[in-house]
This record gives sequence, structure tokens and C-alpha cells, in this order.
Amino acid sequence: MIVAIAYHDGDVELMKRWAKRVKQLGPYMNHEIVIAPIRGVTTEDIEMPLSNCFRKVHVLPCTHSERGWPVSCNRAFQAIAWHAILNTRQPFLFMEPDAIPLCEGWIDKIEAEYRQCQRPFMGDFVELSKSEIPGGIDHMSGIAVYDCNLSITAPRLFNCSNGVDEYAWDVWAASDIVPKMHKTKLIQHDWRGTGDKPHQWRKNNVDPSFVNDGAVVYHPDKRGVLLNDGLAGEGTRAEGEPSTGAPVSDSSFEHPSPALTKGTEESEEQALQNALNVVSFYHKLDAKFKRKVTKGLIERGLIAKTKSSKQSRKKVRRSVGVDQGAGISN
Repeated sequence: MIVAIAYHDGDVELMKRWAKRVKQLGPYMNHEIVIAPIRGVTTEDIEMPLSNCFRKVHVLPCTHSERGWPVSCNRAFQAIAWHAILNTRQPFLFMEPDAIPLCEGWIDKIEAEYRQCQRPFMGDFVELSKSEIPGGIDHMSGIAVYDCNLSITAPRLFNCSNGVDEYAWDVWAASDIVPKMHKTKLIQHDWRGTGDKPHQWRKNNVDPSFVNDGAVVYHPDKRGVLLNDGLAGEGTRAEGEPSTGAPVSDSSFEHPSPALTKGTEESEEQALQNALNVVSFYHKLDAKFKRKVTKGLIERGLIAKTKSSKQSRKKVRRSVGVDQGAGISN
């Protein structure tokens, strides 16, 4: 199984601690890892520890210009998704630096359950529809296992906007993912808060007692308390991301999307919109990545290779020359 983790500049120190802890819990010679630094963030003291415990480390720079939550986070996830579609061709466990592995063998346990469940998605089920959050959307935790055919199994992941606001991918694509997911207890997405804020989804004050029995990954631990390295900091977050005590913006995952539907089969109109979402995302890519996507689609027989117009023009010129020569000799 591939482990894939994205991080931004505010996560660098936590990411270094994460890499060190993951190495201590390894090795993982049957697995590979993709690290996705955003906008040129350093891989120093991150890539090396991981290369010593994984079979292979892929560095996938995320160069998107968008900043803030959830847009930047969406772009990083989408880049990792395309990397799985076009390159690794394996399921991947998406992680963030505040998703903390808790024990040796954590990847093996997740992979074993994922293979057994025979579903394209596996994660914690976040049930918000019965919570006190107005219009809460049930969804799978973003920290989860995804198959490598996301353009088919969950096309909504590639354009998380209703034309006005952009939403976190896990909520926006809930209607694609939840019916096809396996609910696991191995991954704990602890969206509840503490004290007088019972529905603040992220925590900067994690305590080991919060971890459920059987969990091998806990999210979110912004200070890295569960890394057990004695270096718990102040907590980090992407620009614009709701944190404990912060107001919730219209772009947060707690804000219901009018485009989400529950308990209904996909209509022809929805299927068309899903296809348009993928096409829209493709057109936002730079030219180099577009060529790579096109090549991958051709190799998989999903589209036909176009004939070279340059070659056809060459043939025309040659035939004209022959005809002219024949006319002169006569």
C-alpha cells in the first residue's frame, strides 16, 4: 500500500517529528510513501528518515498557487490522486502531519482490513447529520484509504466547487464515497471537541485518553502530543482552516453544500456534472501535466491517440513535389 502525505509551510516542524516517529515504528519495506510538499516547502529531515524505512519515497511537489483552507488542501489531495491514477496505480492511505500512527504494524493492519473489505474506500465514518451542526453532512474522514481509480469511483473529488464556494473534498464527494466505503475502527477521526465546545472538530489539546481501543491512526493531533517525543508545540493549521475556538467560515466542512444529495441514485444530470467536474479540473492543469494525463489515458485505452497533423502535411508536400516533377519531365 502507498502512504501519501501532504504538508504546507506551517506543518514543517510537525512533519519532521512525524517522519522521525514513523521511522521508529517501522520499517515498512513492503510499502512506499509519497510526500507532497506544497509550494516548495523543504523536505530536509523528512525525506531521509522515511527513505530509511520505506521501500521507496516519491516526492511530489505541489506547485498550485491557491492558498488557504480548503482550497490548497484540495489541490494537494487532487495532485496525489492523479499521481495514483497515472503512476503508482495502487490504493493509497492519505495522511496529514496531524494524523498520528500509534503502533508498530499500523500500515499492515490498515492494508489487511482494506484488502478484506473489498470496497474502494475505507475510513472513519463522520456522522454529522444527527449532530447539533446545522445541515451537517455525513461523510468519510479525509484521512482514509482511496482506490487508484478515483476519476471513475469518485469524480466529484476533482472539482469541489458549486461555482461560488469551494468545499473540503471529503464532504463535497460524500455522495460518491459513502455508499462505497468500509467503516473502520483502525482510523479514528475525532471531530468532537472538549469542554464547552463539543462540536469543534479539530483539537489542539489532545490527550492519550481520547484514543479509542483498536485505533492505529488518530486524527487530528495538531500539537503532536501522541508522537510521544516530548516536543508538543502550539499546534498548526493551514491559513483559513477552522481551529479550536475559531469561527466557522462558509468554506468549512461544517457548511452544507446545496449540491450534495443523500440516499438517492445518481441521475443523468448528476452523472453529467460529475464528468464536467473532472474535465474542469483537467483544464486547470499546466501544459506539462495535461500531456502526462493524456498519455496515461491513451495507455489505458480510455481515449484514442490522435493522428499527427504535422505528419499529414509532410505527406501532402511530398506528393505535390512528385506531381510537379512529372509535369516538367513531360
